[in-house]
Amino acid sequence: MAQLSLQVWMWITITALTLFNKGINGHNNQTAVKGPILFVADHEVDTTSRLLYYQGSGSELYADVTALGSDGNTPLDVLFAANENSENTALSFDYDESLLIWSDPGHRAIYLGDMAENTIQQVFVGTSSVVHGVAVDWLANNIYWTDAAYNWIKMSTYDGSYVRTLVTTGLDIPAGIACDPVNGHLYWSDWGDHYKIERSTLSGEDRTILVDDNRVGVEAIGRPVALAIDYARNTLYWTDSLGHKVNSLDLTVEDATPVTFASVQHDVGDFFSLDIDPEFGIFVGDRLNEDILLFPFDGGLHTSHHIYKPNAVLYYDRSRQASVHSPCETAPCEQLCTTDRAGFTCLCGSGYQLADDQINCNPDTSAIHDHELVFSAEDDKLCKMPANIAHKPLPQRFNVSCFTDLTMNAIDFDVWGNYIYAHTNINLQNSIMRVRLREGESWSIIVDSTDARGVAVDWIESNVYWTDRRKESIMVAKLDGTKVTNILPIMPGVEPSGIAIHAVKRFLFWSVLGRYPGIERSSLSGAGRKKIVTMDYGSEPRHLAIDFTKNRLYWADDGIHSIKSVDFDGNDLQTFASFEPTPQFTGITIFQDFLFLAEGEEKQIIIYDITNARRLKIITLDHIPTAIKFFHKSLQPLSVEPNPCDGSVCRSDHICINTDYGAECLCPERQDRCMPLRRCPLLIPNGRMDDNCDNVNGRRCSVICNAGFRPVSGDILCRDDGLWSEKIICQHISCPLSIPNGYFDKTCTALFGSTCRYMCGPGYQALTTEILTCNEMGQWSKDPQTLCQPELVTQKMTTTDTVIIKPNPTGKAEKVSGADNNGSKLIILILAVGIGTLALVVVFIVIFIFLRRKRKRNNQTPADTQQIVNSPNDHVHFDGGAVIGIPNPLYASPTDYDYNACSPPEYTPSPPPHYEVPVDAPAMPEKAPLPETVHLEAASDTARYLNSPPGATAAPSDDHTYESLHQDTNKEGFEKALAVELKGEADA
Repeated sequence: MAQLSLQVWMWITITALTLFNKGINGHNNQTAVKGPILFVADHEVDTTSRLLYYQGSGSELYADVTALGSDGNTPLDVLFAANENSENTALSFDYDESLLIWSDPGHRAIYLGDMAENTIQQVFVGTSSVVHGVAVDWLANNIYWTDAAYNWIKMSTYDGSYVRTLVTTGLDIPAGIACDPVNGHLYWSDWGDHYKIERSTLSGEDRTILVDDNRVGVEAIGRPVALAIDYARNTLYWTDSLGHKVNSLDLTVEDATPVTFASVQHDVGDFFSLDIDPEFGIFVGDRLNEDILLFPFDGGLHTSHHIYKPNAVLYYDRSRQASVHSPCETAPCEQLCTTDRAGFTCLCGSGYQLADDQINCNPDTSAIHDHELVFSAEDDKLCKMPANIAHKPLPQRFNVSCFTDLTMNAIDFDVWGNYIYAHTNINLQNSIMRVRLREGESWSIIVDSTDARGVAVDWIESNVYWTDRRKESIMVAKLDGTKVTNILPIMPGVEPSGIAIHAVKRFLFWSVLGRYPGIERSSLSGAGRKKIVTMDYGSEPRHLAIDFTKNRLYWADDGIHSIKSVDFDGNDLQTFASFEPTPQFTGITIFQDFLFLAEGEEKQIIIYDITNARRLKIITLDHIPTAIKFFHKSLQPLSVEPNPCDGSVCRSDHICINTDYGAECLCPERQDRCMPLRRCPLLIPNGRMDDNCDNVNGRRCSVICNAGFRPVSGDILCRDDGLWSEKIICQHISCPLSIPNGYFDKTCTALFGSTCRYMCGPGYQALTTEILTCNEMGQWSKDPQTLCQPELVTQKMTTTDTVIIKPNPTGKAEKVSGADNNGSKLIILILAVGIGTLALVVVFIVIFIFLRRKRKRNNQTPADTQQIVNSPNDHVHFDGGAVIGIPNPLYASPTDYDYNACSPPEYTPSPPPHYEVPVDAPAMPEKAPLPETVHLEAASDTARYLNSPPGATAAPSDDHTYESLHQDTNKEGFEKALAVELKGEADA
């Protein structure tokens, strides 16, 4: 039994004494505990967890609860109460051995209690806090449990001596689990992004989806949580926590449709746990409404009983576990044994491999086992830690296993080939190396003389990619280092850094640093390049990681000291974490619901819960971590689609790249005989190429456009750069937007299938419907030439009854007699009165201005009055907006005034600065605030800080404040304005 903390020991001691004193079913501690017993694990918030029990069948409990009513006392007794750090969330049992098994998220452990012997032992420690399902194979003595944080299913022997991770891929949020050892099946529910229930053998093989939301819909399956099997009826039951229902599935029928067994009319609820009394019906635990619900098989009304928060219900009885012979009782398996219809299967625990005899187990010689965290550190260290290190109790100081003597700055794995790829610096020569993850294997250089900042493996097509800082490019080669190809040159002055690959979706991501930092995406061949994240100058997104479960891209930014994420199109930007003081990120990786961050300044590895950004644990190292990566098959999922590069698609001297449009054959570097071969995309915007199209460069193909579009031209050429010769291949079908004598509504798009309203101009009227439809030929549903016809005008000629009707094609008003003529006279009279009034106002304004100027001159004294006469020597002219030759009283009297002093200084404007900004560059930042003191090194600096007019310059060596420079400029402007005013007075 694993060593336990003092707190857990105290809890176990209390539990064991309670079990001993209770003496369930009247037996002492040396006698097997008999059923039927209903166990309920509940939890009162912020207090204690309890294990309750009712000794009796479901029918007896139903009768007692019905008799007590909603206000009656509980018929359940308390078996034991745990401390506040404990919470039992899943229960199972072995009837013949009188064993009770449960998960405890508070202590991150699986426990086994012997109710006959009054002993409790810890089976496994290191679970997360979301273990919602525990099941027992009572024939082979194995325990199974789900873990929704690590997205795996584990199994163990009763004593915990051998533990194996059974299912590690294709899980999102595994919850309930049920075991059928008689038929050799294991069932589990998953309510992640897609709701489903799966089945496999007890060894985890032959996985089959029994029911999912894609086949039957969300309404039919609901959100499946707890599972239970009615072995007598061969029926699987599960709780739907969304619809507050219990659903069932006939296991004898292939592709059966779920059936609703029972439901309640609650607006809200959380059907979290479930079990069966085959003679009575179903028990359901509703955590939200704090009830135990009883549903009889005979269709009687359900009843409920109030419990604090029922996490688990368990019906302990012989009827739930058939006592039959198990092949594992005589099987010679060394470690783990599972039963199946063919007999038995031997398995090995973690750290062991099955021997050739399929019975015994040998130590696993792999340097890295499945689901382990690998990190590189300075002083030639490459080390590993278990995946669940965040939930393992650790001493103050502990050792980790290191297996090589190299320091790497970038690492990745080929999990399926069991290789590690790394960039390192050996003897000051940068190289990409690899080694098979087996004891005794040696490193080999596959690409030399490359300054890689990031390394990523395409595990489907067996290629390795890296960002080369020296070449400012994205490079690719085969996994053995052959056929090195430069697929994507980056613009000069921009440094490629982190890199990540989603081989199933065929996405290549990389980050760039420098003048225009950001994150870009392309196909695996470099085609379709797109900048999905544009960042401000100063950002440094050096490290990338993909969340394969939620389809998001994360990066660690050394510039703004944060971790951020987006979806694969660059949308939904989220800040995961920000840091103070400033850290030094050296790597980031993601495994299931956990994010691992390497930080160099404090020599730490920080572990986060990715679902809520909560920091779980900080591990401090003796050396600076330089790279970090998780080793697990779920991080390199396989594709169910055929690989277009399989076979002889490309010539032997080309490298084949898997893309959405098929195989692309690229020409490697240093290959004189290799002619570049590129393929143009078969799918184009709003259309596709003909089925017989050979989309190799130099070939022509015909186009098939979608409905509402038509080809711009006939056959188009596939160019050598892998793009079609026409930029727009399929264009919208549209109708003309012009109508004789009329016009369309502004909202009209005139595209195929659209309907538009039109109006006629003055003097014209619509003789048919005012709604038109654009058809597939690009024509309107009515001929536009006939839509707007001249209006019909009525004119009275005399006071008699004679009326003349004639067309008015011009749209102009015709002169008419009678009342219409009287209206025209009234309009003329109003206009005459208005014009006369306006003329009087203008006259009064002119007289007022004249009298005011005359009064002003009469008030001047002789000293204030100067006679300005232009002599032949006066040179009165305008230069640059200033009056030259007019005395300025600010400087001197007219007798001693130096006219040359008013000459403006020569001004030569500086040419504006020239900037080259790429199309996808971020917006220029706002103008920086004006500094309080600025050292001016050239006249152009004056323009920069002041936006001043010509002439406002300063000596290069002087320091000037913003205010002082503006004072000089305003003074000169005032002088010029005053001179103009004086000239105007002289002219007057």
